[in-house]
Amino acid sequence: MSNDPRPQPPAFKRRLRPLGALTPDVVGPVFSRRGFAGTDLAVHWPDIVGAGVARHSRPLDIKWPKGGAESGLGASLTVACTGAFALDLQQMGPVILERINRRLGWRCVTRLVIRQMPVKPPQAKPARLTLLPEDIASASRIAAGIEADKLRDAVARLGAGVLARQRRRGLGGTA
Repeated sequence: MSNDPRPQPPAFKRRLRPLGALTPDVVGPVFSRRGFAGTDLAVHWPDIVGAGVARHSRPLDIKWPKGGAESGLGASLTVACTGAFALDLQQMGPVILERINRRLGWRCVTRLVIRQMPVKPPQAKPARLTLLPEDIASASRIAAGIEADKLRDAVARLGAGVLARQRRRGLGGTA
């Protein structure tokens, strides 16, 4: 026991935490400066406004009036939009605001601010590969020397996918 009369701080226990548990602490202030409490609006923008509108626009930030949400006034959502589509977006404003508020669960956005700038359209999901019987047969012949059943099947599926991808690109692909 020490002769020091000062109280000692409790021992600090280090424990491992998943990276996902640390992310809100680190990224939260950045999102909140942009007005987004989460990524729901940005991630689900095509679902909220529709694919046609999402091709020409994307949300930039949400700005709250002084006093924040407690003031009773709604937030302004700034949306980037291509110049040719700005008038259409302005006309659809009330419907878009309704869809946004429905998605968020309460009437928090009351104003749409349109900023004209180039907008990259969202990337389309690639079409699913169709495996032809000859792809599967060719890949099965290549993997036939593997003794373990699960590994042989996995290699055959992988090989059939590679052959189908090569065929889609026009590179041939039969073994």
